[in-house]
Amino acid sequence: MKIKKRWKLNYRFTESGTRNFRLIFLSFLVGVIAGGISGFFRLLLINIENFTDGLYSRVGQGGFLSYLWPVLFAVVGVSISLYLVRNYAPET
Repeated sequence: MKIKKRWKLNYRFTESGTRNFRLIFLSFLVGVIAGGISGFFRLLLINIENFTDGLYSRVGQGGFLSYLWPVLFAVVGVSISLYLVRNYAPET
């Protein structure tokens, strides 16, 4: 009976090499995907910042509507934030 336990113990360690390789590969893959998503999010934030800087720098150059655009974007942003917090925040 001890021979069977020893055989199973050795068999378990030979299987762990392939499992570890698979786990390392999957963790690398998840890291690459997470890095790609975070890089895309960073580029999105840079583009939004450039858009808002351009929007605020042109205030007053296009008539009355050029004064309303920054206020309109702020109101829409605040209302979207409030909607998300009220409907999806776990504390409320």
